[in-house]
Amino acid sequence: MFFGHVILLLVWAGTHPDPQETSFPGHTYYAAPESEKPAGDGLSPSQPFPIQDFWKVAKPGDTLLLLDGRYMGSASMIYVDSSMAVNGTADGPITIRALNEGNVRIDGEGRHLPIRISGAGGAPKRYFVVEGIDACNSGDAVVMLSRCEDCTVRRVCAWNAKPETNSHVYTLDRTFRCLVEDCAAWGLGRKQFLIYGGTSNQDEPYGADNILRRFWCRWEGTRNLRHSENISFQYRATRSLLENVICTYDAWESIEYPPTWTFSGFYYTDGPAEHIANTRLLGCVGYAPGASNVLSSSIFLITGLDVLDVTLQDCLSYVAPARTRGLPDSSIRGLVTYARHYDSVHVEHLTVVGGAGIKLGARLPGVDPNGPVVRNALIMKTVDTTETGQPAVVRPQYVDTIHFFDNVENFAFLASPADAPAHILSPPGFGNGSSDLAQMNLNCRVGRGTDPQLDAPGRSLLRPHTSPALRHAAPDGNDVGARLWFRYVDGVLKDGRTDGRIEYLWPWPMEARIWRATLEYHLLDPVNHPRPVSVTREVLTLDGGSLPGDFDGDGDVDDADLATFNRCRTGPNIPAEDANGYSVDFDEDDDIDGDDRLVFDRWYGYTRPDFALYRLLFVRAAAPDVSISASPTDLRGASSGVGTFTRLYPPQAVVQLTAPQEVNGRAFGHWELNGQALANGRRLLSVVMNDDQTAEAVYLGD
Repeated sequence: MFFGHVILLLVWAGTHPDPQETSFPGHTYYAAPESEKPAGDGLSPSQPFPIQDFWKVAKPGDTLLLLDGRYMGSASMIYVDSSMAVNGTADGPITIRALNEGNVRIDGEGRHLPIRISGAGGAPKRYFVVEGIDACNSGDAVVMLSRCEDCTVRRVCAWNAKPETNSHVYTLDRTFRCLVEDCAAWGLGRKQFLIYGGTSNQDEPYGADNILRRFWCRWEGTRNLRHSENISFQYRATRSLLENVICTYDAWESIEYPPTWTFSGFYYTDGPAEHIANTRLLGCVGYAPGASNVLSSSIFLITGLDVLDVTLQDCLSYVAPARTRGLPDSSIRGLVTYARHYDSVHVEHLTVVGGAGIKLGARLPGVDPNGPVVRNALIMKTVDTTETGQPAVVRPQYVDTIHFFDNVENFAFLASPADAPAHILSPPGFGNGSSDLAQMNLNCRVGRGTDPQLDAPGRSLLRPHTSPALRHAAPDGNDVGARLWFRYVDGVLKDGRTDGRIEYLWPWPMEARIWRATLEYHLLDPVNHPRPVSVTREVLTLDGGSLPGDFDGDGDVDDADLATFNRCRTGPNIPAEDANGYSVDFDEDDDIDGDDRLVFDRWYGYTRPDFALYRLLFVRAAAPDVSISASPTDLRGASSGVGTFTRLYPPQAVVQLTAPQEVNGRAFGHWELNGQALANGRRLLSVVMNDDQTAEAVYLGD
């Protein structure tokens, strides 16, 4: 629909269930975009009315189905405020849902707020559900729940809040028991997601018991030069629960938007005089994937004197090498904490890869010093290149069990043996548990030591069970590092050990929705909008990891991997012993049987969304005015382009790219294909679209 007629047929046809197969309580109404001049009674798809007319008739249990299209104008926004006498009930919520998920877009055009449900102090809005919609380009926040109780936002993609103001893509403002689940956010805005409880000088209730579950976001820039974050929960917001939340950022191409002076993936702070309590981050991931013009302070930042009972469990921080432009990798720490009550900050099963490790702020006078902050942490490939002498673990005396692998320089220097963690585990040959200070520092520095078992076939940072170096390696017999293969639901890791139920987190929910929406977003402006995202592939392959079932690490799951599975299969209750066996044991019960085969079958043949329908060709040139010839035309009818552009071609198509001989006095040098320089010096490049491809024209002097 939004790509043009050709791509509509390729991408969307046949992907949605028959809407008549679903029944809803109460009455069902239908709305259409203003561009179609809807003027019916809303009781059938052939007689839709504008969205705003629904609020005149809505009662508990009613559902509004939005017909396909782009909704623009004030009458087409989902807007409920305190002046409207409408609420749902626990047994009959008011639901606004896309008739065909992903085919409805509410566009604020930079003037309107696409989705806003707003009550008032003492009169909150209750029991609303918004589902299956795309929303973008707001004049404020894109999705806002303000003074709401028991409301749900599910399977919504949202992007681009107003960048000049203190606006965020998603905002939960003084809400209670609200749920945002299986959603995504990206683009501009100060934050991608904010849970806000109100400042201390307000007499209104604060926010509490809100849940953010299975949420992916990518921050891309702001014109508001305050500190910015992907995920922020602050100011009297208490008992927040974040489960399987993933955040990243990509501001490399956002030249128009100045770099913010400090940035964090997950930001947690109290207000001026009120504490935040009982907040849990479970199974969360923050990753800095590549070059960026953003100065970042940390992936996980916990700050505030009166922060109480904060838990990070099974969380992962990843910083790619050479992440910054003009800034060292060590500008990012995986975890930074500053708090008065350190005995109430709990971090368990933490994995930190790259960047500058972790920093645990000094305990303040008068605070009970008992109890470590971090237990069972994995610290890998960290580096301090700032020559500040800052170690990769600041104040390791607040750490219980820590595992060090392949770290570089200035690593966790200890002032005295008393500062040592209870357990220090490192690669073979570096010693463990010594009381000698020099030996302890050798254990910690490990700058030139690694463990080849960390790179076992089929490994993944998200599955420590796949690595012989980490599997059951903790003193209590657990795996070392963040366990991110299974879902968290209501605070419980669904790995079968607690309630007997296994729920796998991957492939990522909303995978196809996010891919298609970020693809269209990218095609609108290939220079400033980052590439489309396959969340599953991007996250599972961090640090060179493999997709589940890709035992040979060749990027796909095929018959060769099936042969490996069959070779490793042991049967029920027979331990897996070889290196491959660890990654074949999908349910992590230490054997390989029919249950694991069922999971393997889910991954067999896995590719990114729509891979069978088209391949992407990303073309770049050294200057924005370089004209590149491309032939033939792609599926959208486009061919040649200028500077940076993207084309969609059928699988196995052969594309001819031709670069000019000279640009602004610089002679053509060579083509690079997928990062590999071609030495022939020819301006004509032939590209076979057997996969997504990246071609860059390089000129002498670049």
